[in-house]
Amino acid sequence: MRAMPALALSLLIGLAAPAGPGLRVEVPADLAEDCPEPSSVRRWIEASLDRDPFAGDDPPTIRVAARRGPEGVDVDVDHGPAGQRSIHAASCTAALRAAAFSVAVALDPLGAAPLEPPPEPATLEASPERAPPPAPTPTPADDGRARRRAPVSAQPIDATAARPNTPSAPAARGDPSPPEALDLHPHLRVEPLVAAGHRPGPGPGLRLGGGLGGDRWELGAAFTWLPATTTPFEGGEVAADLLAGELSGGLRLDAVDVVALALAGRQRGTGAGFDRDGAYDALHLGLGAGVAVRAPLAAGLALRVGLEGLWLPRVSRFTVSGRTAWTGPPVAARLSVGLRWSP
Repeated sequence: MRAMPALALSLLIGLAAPAGPGLRVEVPADLAEDCPEPSSVRRWIEASLDRDPFAGDDPPTIRVAARRGPEGVDVDVDHGPAGQRSIHAASCTAALRAAAFSVAVALDPLGAAPLEPPPEPATLEASPERAPPPAPTPTPADDGRARRRAPVSAQPIDATAARPNTPSAPAARGDPSPPEALDLHPHLRVEPLVAAGHRPGPGPGLRLGGGLGGDRWELGAAFTWLPATTTPFEGGEVAADLLAGELSGGLRLDAVDVVALALAGRQRGTGAGFDRDGAYDALHLGLGAGVAVRAPLAAGLALRVGLEGLWLPRVSRFTVSGRTAWTGPPVAARLSVGLRWSP
């Protein structure tokens, strides 16, 4: 019968043990061998807060009670005025560590750092160049003063996640990336055309050109030849031709080109069948705009149909035998149908 009081006393000691002023940790006898010392709960709280919250003159009163659950261990945490919370875990150690973190958050919501067990070194995925050393695990020799550390897990380490209230560090400034190279596309054009206004009558011609451009713009240069056309005049004939160079620039809108152009060349005229044959040789200028439509034929090859109008600042006048045989209009028009090739 003397053994009964001793057994009752040992059960009482196993059920409740103070972990220091203000904190009481209760572990039943059937969990005593599976749970850490009650003082470990206080060390974990201090490690999370990086201070001893129970060292003041008026420490908070908190009760942590563990009990065996149907599928693990349940812990009831009584924060006093802050309320109560129940925690479930597979092991007593995990449940008490979670309870310690719950107490730390209740005491200091912004200053509590999570307590996670360090993983095995083989599971770390930090970059080899900047892998941080593993943080030491708090031990009794630390006297409850373990430094706060960021949680380490199998995920890549993020230095800005060490504390919930730590602002993100600014990104490291490196050398600015070089600008991307401009993607330019060359092209060539062969365009038979019909022109009116450059000679005494409408007639055929040929334009050979090329250029360089991007996806939405284009610059070009071309050589234009308008062979002589003949028109009768008072028993004779007059003829004129044109050799000119062109510069153009335009916008590419899907299958449509909008073009502005400038022309400069040499216009020559002759007369035959008169008392005195005449000749004409003068500078020929033009400024204009146009529109062209492209229709793909094959890879890099397209049919191009264009219509252009030009203003001619120098009006052509061809005189033979003292009489004006032809006076050119102040405007000209051209219709072209050709091929455009872009390698």
